[in-house]
Amino acid sequence: MKKLVSSHYFKLFISAFIAGVIMALAGFELVAAQSLNLYYVGGFVQGFGLLAIIYLGLELYNTKSLTILTSKTKLKTFLEIVFVFIVNILTIVLVAVLIRVMTYGNDTLINAAKKIAQYRVIGRGIGKEWYDCLIASLFCGFIVGVGINIYKRVSHPILKFLSIILATGIYVACGFEQVMTNTFYIVFADMFNGSTCLDIFITLIGNTAACFGVYYAFKFLFPPKVEANNDTPNTQN
Repeated sequence: MKKLVSSHYFKLFISAFIAGVIMALAGFELVAAQSLNLYYVGGFVQGFGLLAIIYLGLELYNTKSLTILTSKTKLKTFLEIVFVFIVNILTIVLVAVLIRVMTYGNDTLINAAKKIAQYRVIGRGIGKEWYDCLIASLFCGFIVGVGINIYKRVSHPILKFLSIILATGIYVACGFEQVMTNTFYIVFADMFNGSTCLDIFITLIGNTAACFGVYYAFKFLFPPKVEANNDTPNTQN
């Protein structure tokens, strides 16, 4: 039994680790785009990261968290979600530190990262308020949630592709906040402190709440089809 559990969590770890690497690289792509004054273009390109994660079925917190809504073993699923989140975040932090070391001395990239990360500072008279962060994270969760739900419901590959690419491009262009990429910007820009930690926590709540809301909205608006019973009663004597 213990061997089965450890094997299961090892697979979760590998999948969540790869997803974390992809999200970190997606964050770095936007930093590079910002350094070239191509921020809005970079937002759409960033969508390829999320698209790859969904297509490959990797464990990313934002999609994994939805499994608790349909799970029959809530506690087991909750522990898996927490595990995936921790692995995702730690992987992103690790990759952000590694890239920062490899790009040491490149002030253009660092300044670009700081320009993005400065909007993730709460309070202290230099940033936004906590409710600004909550609103931005709710809108991000809503847009990405709609994109993911469309991806799962349509069958045409072009529509699947566009649902994720457009969702990511729109939330980035609007300046909304996603917990995973936020973590990368903050760590890479060396702005990890109490204020930015609060931003990550609030963004986590907002993203999750919005994704849950979108899930139930789609379930209400597009209920699953119930197959009709083809059995006809025998009326003959």
